[in-house]
Amino acid sequence: MLVNPEAFRGLSDLGRQVVVTHEATHVATRAATHAWTPLWLSEGVADYTGYRTAGRTARQIAPELGRDVAAGRVPTALPADADFAAGSPGIAQAYEQAWLACDLVAREFGPTRLVSLYRAVGASGATGRLDAVLRAELGMDLAAFTKHWIADTVRQLRR
Repeated sequence: MLVNPEAFRGLSDLGRQVVVTHEATHVATRAATHAWTPLWLSEGVADYTGYRTAGRTARQIAPELGRDVAAGRVPTALPADADFAAGSPGIAQAYEQAWLACDLVAREFGPTRLVSLYRAVGASGATGRLDAVLRAELGMDLAAFTKHWIADTVRQLRR
């Protein structure tokens, strides 16, 4: 695990804790992560784990997305893998959206189900199986999950 020392020094104690926990989660879950695992899930799980005990609200954790939602710019889809690329416009929102998606799963189905979903996606063997895995784990396909996530995101960020 590599951390940029200059950037790390500029973080608050909470920020450093979240970054270390986020990156350690990637290391710990590497065996369950594959090319077909969408980044919204792998980055969302890492952020969910990092923020799990932070005692922060959705608006505090997702300030960029919160400003977008307040301005009427509500997401219409989960972030694509390209949205997480360094220098990508909206990269902060992509991470915030991913966290909100995984936080939703953990709140509504439990953290154990989030882990089960993560493992099942990794074990599925292909990108095209996400719908089937979501149906098996959460009882809804990607379109239904996305619609539910958008509504929950708006609720969480308008509180």
